[in-house]
Amino acid sequence: MSHVKETKLYKVLEGRGQDELLQKIDSIASWINLMYPQINRVFYNYTVHGMPHSINVMEYMYELIDDIDKMNDLDIVLCIYSALLHDIGMIVFDDEIEKIKSNKDNLEVNYNTLYLEYKNENLAIQECIRSVHGIRVEKVLKRSFNDIKCFFHMPNTTISFFDEVIKICRSHNEDIGWISENIDEDIKKSDKKANPQFVALLLRLADLLDFDEQRASLYLYNMLKPTGYSNEEWKQHFIIENKQKVGENKSFNLKELQFYGKCSDPAIYRKFLGYIDYLGAELKRCIEYSEGFEYKEYLIKLLPTPNLNINTIGFSFADFKLNLDYTAVTNLLMGENIYGDKKYGLREILQNSIDACKVYEEYHQRKLNEYDSYLPIIKIKVDEENKEIRIFDNGNGMTLDILKNYFLNIGVSYYKSKEYKFKNYGYSPIGNFGIGFLACFMLSEDVTLFTKTSTEKIGNVVKINRNSEYICFSNENLKFNHGTEIILNYDDFFKAFNDIETIETFIKNNFIDNDIPIEIIDSTKKNTLKLFKLEELLNPPINLSKDKTLKPNQPISLSNYFEDIDVLVYMRFSKSCFVETLKDLSNNNSYYYKDSDGKIYLEDRCTLKEYVENNEINYLEVAIVDDYNSTEFGTAYEYLEDYELALNKIDPEWISILYKKDQNVECGDIYFDNIVVGDYLYDNLVHDFNQSVTVPAYILNLKQKVIVGKGRKILTYVQQIRNANKNIHRNNIFCKGVLVKEAAVNIPFTLNDFYLKDIAINSKNQKIIPDVTRNSFSSEIKEELSYAVGKAVHMWILDNADLDYEEKNLLQEFVKLNYSKDSIFLKK
Repeated sequence: MSHVKETKLYKVLEGRGQDELLQKIDSIASWINLMYPQINRVFYNYTVHGMPHSINVMEYMYELIDDIDKMNDLDIVLCIYSALLHDIGMIVFDDEIEKIKSNKDNLEVNYNTLYLEYKNENLAIQECIRSVHGIRVEKVLKRSFNDIKCFFHMPNTTISFFDEVIKICRSHNEDIGWISENIDEDIKKSDKKANPQFVALLLRLADLLDFDEQRASLYLYNMLKPTGYSNEEWKQHFIIENKQKVGENKSFNLKELQFYGKCSDPAIYRKFLGYIDYLGAELKRCIEYSEGFEYKEYLIKLLPTPNLNINTIGFSFADFKLNLDYTAVTNLLMGENIYGDKKYGLREILQNSIDACKVYEEYHQRKLNEYDSYLPIIKIKVDEENKEIRIFDNGNGMTLDILKNYFLNIGVSYYKSKEYKFKNYGYSPIGNFGIGFLACFMLSEDVTLFTKTSTEKIGNVVKINRNSEYICFSNENLKFNHGTEIILNYDDFFKAFNDIETIETFIKNNFIDNDIPIEIIDSTKKNTLKLFKLEELLNPPINLSKDKTLKPNQPISLSNYFEDIDVLVYMRFSKSCFVETLKDLSNNNSYYYKDSDGKIYLEDRCTLKEYVENNEINYLEVAIVDDYNSTEFGTAYEYLEDYELALNKIDPEWISILYKKDQNVECGDIYFDNIVVGDYLYDNLVHDFNQSVTVPAYILNLKQKVIVGKGRKILTYVQQIRNANKNIHRNNIFCKGVLVKEAAVNIPFTLNDFYLKDIAINSKNQKIIPDVTRNSFSSEIKEELSYAVGKAVHMWILDNADLDYEEKNLLQEFVKLNYSKDSIFLKK
């Protein structure tokens, strides 16, 4: 209490003889002095909060005031109260901890998500509280309200300034725009006036200025040994050596923020510079805000740039920063450079609208009211008369904080932020890269955005021009309760789309039905688009083998095998992949080469398994051209000059020959004395199979991957070559209902005579994210998705096909060999 009474603000009231107000300050200060140690229950490793910090804040608020004599008594009282109470929300009571851990405390963030992030119970609780400790000031005070409410009464009245103090305390945790919407500029309590908005500006600056070793003492640092983020927060305080940070700049005859100190760690210094940048930005905002006050005694008269006098030891930082040219960067990130077609600007806008509606739908369910319902909708209004295209969604809308920190911050996505992540929404948004709004410029030079959240009283309006980095911002009362409306230039828009029918076709081709109606409205009609469901995208079914149990008139769903991915397929599968002889595989008369005598023999049922080496068989297919076909073949060959094409003009006899890998073989067309396999020659073909001596024979050397079991049957399968045409499926792969047009599935291993005729996929899995173009996936995702589809298809066959005991065992071995690893996209 002796320190509080020594503060300059307290002394001013004392000099004015405001004893009754001082008595109330003494009372609230004594009460809060007993309360603040409870912060350490949870925030034991944070930089110092409590009475020392509050007193420092009071002193900085005094220094930031241009002329204290022009301040009203109530202004000073509000400064003292807000300095004393602004961090009380960091107190966490025992009965609150269990509510927080069970997510019953109505916090925006989710304890379980934070615990998974930090793997530490106390850190998770800290993060639950830290981001909302300004809001919690009221909650903490109201627990003792009956005991302390009189401390907020004007002398000899029941007129209270409690609400003003609560809002000022909360404001230091909010964006500066929150102040104008929630705090009055002028109030009068009893016979005293004040400007609470001005006090709120002083508090946010003074709180940031309490930044030096005195706040984070070396003794406490060594005792607590903080780690990670908390460690860096402590260390950067040690850079600053001056307590008095508001000084005079004689050149400009103005006050300025001054920092003196030294640093020997470049990483900590870089973090400190980031802090100074943030402080400088806040300072500029506060100065600009104060310029709008009616009474100029509330003007914050400081130079807008902090003055740094930091001695760096052992390193130096160049006096320049990496800068990006706005026009060059935005032109690089928009238009055909990334998306390939201006039409995709509409896709980006609609994707953002879908995200907004899905997030609000989940938010609404959490705040469930039996008398309230939410029906998401997206509207595209074509207004030829006013030359506007208006795109509206009734989703969650954007706060001023989201607009500034994410929407207007190129490359920073709100949906990738911890702010969103820790709210633990189940929905994984489409937007990930923070450049989606630039797509608006593909469709219009000028863009106007109206947006409002359900918790705000007034909406935000942003006006942007493609060729300028300067943003026009204002507040308006909007017609809708929550959501976002984007206005584009009519003529610009229809340079990308010929007419309304083109718009409809584009949407139908790029989106599937996700339970959010999309309406197109013009002067004559309102049309709710009929979007296809996933199963409606597959082509008509193929004829399936009669010994399969597949239903011929319905697609097969593999969705039960996947984590948040719907997969529908049409496929052909027959049991011809199970063979006992080479003849079953090749449909030719089949033989095997016997090394001991250099001859070939007709295959029998026991031969094939003997020729399996490392899950593979090697065999030749030989085209025999007899004397009857030789003349016709010769004529065709002379004309076509291609052996294989000439063979297609006749009907040669084909034979198949099994051989072991260590044998020499010939391929292509062979003639006299050429080897077929081992010691078996072209001449033997002439003798054994009536090969004509006037033309060559033709040989194909083939390998077949197989699975061998205990019985006679062998399972034959194929390893696909990456990027081969077979079993690559495009055009029906969606992410959260939006087409990823160049995405492909290439199954790595398939059974022989298996064919995936058609496939339709819609992923809601958080791990599947399109690349920046939204037209494809990374090679890693494509490979993993292809693997998962391949494994699921064969698991489905294993679970549903009419297989005997031996066939099922072979298929199980196939899966074990080729699909043994788990996939992040498949259920375990």
